[in-house]
Amino acid sequence: ARTAACAFEDGDADRGLKSASTARLSAAGAALDAIHVGHQIFGAVGITVEGPAFYISRRIRSLVAHPPGSELARASQCDALGLAP
Repeated sequence: ARTAACAFEDGDADRGLKSASTARLSAAGAALDAIHVGHQIFGAVGITVEGPAFYISRRIRSLVAHPPGSELARASQCDALGLAP
């Protein structure tokens, strides 16, 4: 995210977009991994509405799915590398 901010500040929009999409994919993957591990640790309490883990995981999943989604970030990365999405 810092690299993207610096690139945008320097006026390099292409590098900024590539860095921002990399940061989004990395953060989304790490957040989803964290909630999956949390559900494994907490067991059934992690998926019940009464427990705090449910609200945190619901918020994380909502943010990961929020537009522009990971698909756009992946497409941007593939385009930068010259690969088909």
